[in-house]
Amino acid sequence: AGNCDAVLTAALGELAARYDMWWRVSYHTNVRNVAILVSKADHCMLDLLLRHQAGELQCNVPVIISNHESLRPHADRFGVPFHCIRMSAEQSS
Repeated sequence: AGNCDAVLTAALGELAARYDMWWRVSYHTNVRNVAILVSKADHCMLDLLLRHQAGELQCNVPVIISNHESLRPHADRFGVPFHCIRMSAEQSS
């Protein structure tokens, strides 16, 4: 695979130079850590967690951060640490 990666990188580099393009190749073996930032609505967070659980998202989810405690039970069900950072009315305006 290493040689194929080098060949692909060289070919894309030549093509990108010809057309003055910016490019990047990411391989599925490079798993990223992704924090989920959420407010009160749960639908997006739940969609991400369900997709992650099903193996559709190639990432680690080490933390969920919110400014409301209400979604902590969902994070607990998925086994993801939940951190609440409360904001004052002045900060949120």
